[in-house]
Formats: sequence, structure tokens, C-alpha cells
Amino acid sequence: MQHSWRIVVGDWSRDGHNESEFIRFKSTHDRKDIIKGYKKAHSDADGGICSDSPDDMLSSYGDSTLSSESLEKLAKIGLTTEVLVESGNFEGDEGDALYLCEGPQSVAYLFLEMTRYGLAKLGEEFEYEIIDDKIIDCINGFWQSDFNHGMGYGVLGNY
Repeated sequence: MQHSWRIVVGDWSRDGHNESEFIRFKSTHDRKDIIKGYKKAHSDADGGICSDSPDDMLSSYGDSTLSSESLEKLAKIGLTTEVLVESGNFEGDEGDALYLCEGPQSVAYLFLEMTRYGLAKLGEEFEYEIIDDKIIDCINGFWQSDFNHGMGYGVLGNY
């Protein structure tokens, strides 16, 4: 995989609870394509995955579960309750909210799997691997003009 990236989960702007973590990964696609894939998936799922904002995901303080409404949205793009639980990143029962087992890592998994779906819908195969490297560019947040989306604000401090 030729590209290395990171996403920031939590309060990257440091204007709230000041907690964030970077999740680093390698992928087959560049930043522009990753954003395009995620936005396609987010749109197909009707947006607002556990968020008041149609663009964000798990972005309100205290968000550390996927609601049944968000699970229905995610199922539209193939991320069913069964798939999420089998990943080891979530736990819960069919029809109920799912809890994030791995906090920021669970948010990263969700983002990357949504990206995989979106790029597949656009005719591209997306592969990724979460890694432990500390020096990688960030895809989201930090006042970037093209993808200033928050993810997982409520997760940190609640897992």
C-alpha cells in the first residue's frame, strides 16, 4: 500500500474537552479519493451517523454508541449489526444500540469501512491497514478547507 495517513478522533480543535487521538493507516488510495469514498457512503447512508450534523459521525459530547437509527443507516451500505460486532470493534444485540469497544479505533474502523463501501460504489477497490507509525498526514479536522469534519468527539473519555 503506497499511502500512509491518519485521522483524528475526538476534539482536534481543542475547543471542548481537549481529548483526541490519531489513528494511523496505510491505504491504496490518496486523500482525495478517501474523502470521496467516505462522502459517497455517508450520502448513501443518509448522513448523520449518531450526530446532529449531517456531515459528522459520533460528534456530540458523550457519543459512544451507535443508535438503532444509525444502525439502520449503516445497514443500507452493508455495515450491518452482525458485520460490526464480528469486527470486534462493537458489541450489543440486534436492534439495540451498539457500544464502541475500542473507542477511537472503532471510529477509525467505521470511517475506513464506510470509505471502502463508497469507493466500491464508485468502481474502485479500497484496501487499508491500521498501523502504529507516528508521522503521517491527517485526513480530517484542523480547519482543513476541504474536509473539516469532526469524528468521535464524544467517544473519548467514555470508553
